[in-house]
Amino acid sequence: MAASGKARRIGGSAAVSVLLAVALNGVVAGGSAVRPIYVPDPDAADGVMLDAGVWVIERRLYEARLFPIDDESRRQFLREYAGTDIDPFQARRPEAPAFLTFVLDLKVFGEGMLILQPQRCRLITNKLEFRYPLDMQAIETAYALMEGEMPEAYRKVAPALLDGERRLQPGQRLRGLLVYEGVDVKTKTFTLEVQMTSEAGEVEMFTAAYAREKKKKQKS
Repeated sequence: MAASGKARRIGGSAAVSVLLAVALNGVVAGGSAVRPIYVPDPDAADGVMLDAGVWVIERRLYEARLFPIDDESRRQFLREYAGTDIDPFQARRPEAPAFLTFVLDLKVFGEGMLILQPQRCRLITNKLEFRYPLDMQAIETAYALMEGEMPEAYRKVAPALLDGERRLQPGQRLRGLLVYEGVDVKTKTFTLEVQMTSEAGEVEMFTAAYAREKKKKQKS
């Protein structure tokens, strides 16, 4: 997705918004709008969409699978990959800001190492707002803005998060979570960019497009 005009960067260790601090602390930030649901947009495909909303991208150096998960699936993932039953990203109230969570499953083939830097996996909305995955530094900073200390629960889920550079050798597989601050309820579409670098210094990138789920018309 080519971004133009004035863009706003949100999330990640490089820029922490007050809204992120609010969301992490479970405070309601105005109104009680219903959270929209976003589904893969096949009209803007960069891969092949399989059942259950999974994007599958097959390239010369790797195969990637990317899909969003809901709160319950995230809890199960954290239990399996971090060994904890506590989900600190669970909204404390139904109307509180939500997080967007994706599972990235990456398998590297031959021809050298592949380097994944999660902080380059940006989410771009149709309103040209940029979001970056949460990492421990961003979360600690957000709590500091609220004059609080980061709960231990976040450190416990760290093994499940894609946080920090990952160097994958041929044959290796990586599976982890990309967690973003939720988008504005008026957002219609967004694109998730996953960027990596090959051992030769070549940029490897794919995009996954999502659109707001259309409400089904009730039969009269």
